[in-house]
Amino acid sequence: MSEAAAAFDALAAEFFPVWFRYHPEAAAVAGVSGYAGLLTAQADDEIAALESWLEALVVALEELDYRGLDPGRRIDLRLMFGAARAEHQALLERDWRHRDPLRFLPIEGLYRAALDASDPEREGLVALLAGLPSHLRGAAGQLRTLAELVCPPLVEAAVEQTDRARCYLRELVASPWLRQQTGSRLGRIAGLADAACAALTVYGELLRSEIAPRASGAPGCGERHLRLLLRHRQFLDPDPPSAHAVLSTAAERTAAEVDELAARLGTTAAGVQSFLDGCLVPAAARLETYRGEAERLRTFLVESALVSPPAAPLQLRERCACPRPPRMGCDYLAGDDSGSLYLDGAGDEPLAALRARVRRGTWGGAHLLAFAGAERARRLPRRLCAGASLERAWGLYLDDRLAEAGYLEPEDRLCALLARQHALRLGLLDLDLHLGCAHAEAVAQVGRGELLVLLRRPGEALAGVLGWDALTRARALCAAAGLDQKTFHDRLVAEGRIPVPLVLEFVLGRERWWNIAARWSVDGRATG
Repeated sequence: MSEAAAAFDALAAEFFPVWFRYHPEAAAVAGVSGYAGLLTAQADDEIAALESWLEALVVALEELDYRGLDPGRRIDLRLMFGAARAEHQALLERDWRHRDPLRFLPIEGLYRAALDASDPEREGLVALLAGLPSHLRGAAGQLRTLAELVCPPLVEAAVEQTDRARCYLRELVASPWLRQQTGSRLGRIAGLADAACAALTVYGELLRSEIAPRASGAPGCGERHLRLLLRHRQFLDPDPPSAHAVLSTAAERTAAEVDELAARLGTTAAGVQSFLDGCLVPAAARLETYRGEAERLRTFLVESALVSPPAAPLQLRERCACPRPPRMGCDYLAGDDSGSLYLDGAGDEPLAALRARVRRGTWGGAHLLAFAGAERARRLPRRLCAGASLERAWGLYLDDRLAEAGYLEPEDRLCALLARQHALRLGLLDLDLHLGCAHAEAVAQVGRGELLVLLRRPGEALAGVLGWDALTRARALCAAAGLDQKTFHDRLVAEGRIPVPLVLEFVLGRERWWNIAARWSVDGRATG
């Protein structure tokens, strides 16, 4: 091992334990144990310490011998540097504590702590419940100081979420599942849950009576902050007018494709969703249908030489009997050496939607991105990075390739085109929203939950559709250079769910990537 590699590994070994103490929810998402009982840092001294530590980390990473690292560590270094730089600047310029009341509600952490089979005593759940009242009192103090910065839709969503959180905790404590898991410890958990519910009630009332009347923050983060996030988290630097023009053209082309295919199927663009919802898979047959569709997809990927499915096992399961918070995602979860796609287990499901979920969550989607690169893809910098430009883009891109190869039925292709159309709409709104020029009609076209994601995760939807555009153009370059489709695709997914610019730079080389990015970048170059 080189001296530069040893120095980088030492920094990484220091980075993640410290960072997880400030971001325990990220540890839960990455499947890292030891942080389940912690709440997100919010006190002034904690944030000041985090700012200082991030600044020191950025300096240390800048001083490393980049050329002395192997390609894998170069990617990891750039991901760590980008994450640290983006968070440091964001804390200095846009401290989330004064803007996002939803960040103080650890509902996903409570759910994951309840599920954690490696913690039979449920100590993580106990610690979260015990710490929640003081955590919410601290949140109240933070929000009161600068309530004018809070965006009104975030206040409304937080009020709704506090009500849902109380309902969820009561449902969890009353569930036979938790009683079976905790036995005699349930009484203590129930007492702590009651205190947490009382604290949530007080927090919700604060939001209604004190924060909501004063909340007047802009819905977008502004061009400067958007570019900061895109540059350091997604390795993109699009010029807004150019990117808008490219995506608008793609949206028009996609709408024409939807109209044409809908007409062939005997319906209209306005009636396509009802048309797709007409073919339902009964709830009793869903698990069997999912397994059959997943195996059919895996077989096709192999036989068509489209991409190599990973060797890691994949399980399709009914969701655990543990009560689940409303709007909780995490349908696919990657373990250390296998992945699981969990089904909701409620109601019938349209066949086209079922097949789309199989493509996104199994051998062609989430499971592929999690395990195609084996150990490389499972490194922490890659599991934690904001790889939305690949994660979102790959699904759209793969649907195009599957349609081209004849795998998709007409109904499935129509469903895929609708997904692309919706992704382009979100990408354009993401751009307009944070530049402060979004039209009310465009905002009204997206659901409330999707709007909240756009507000809280600026640039990710935009990065996803720019990534799809880049992958489509990169494929044409590779075909012209004689690189076969399977090799290209295997290289794309071999490094995990890292941002598309990094993927293409390492697949195509920096100059070719710059040529792709030139159509919607300021100077035609990737950043980082």
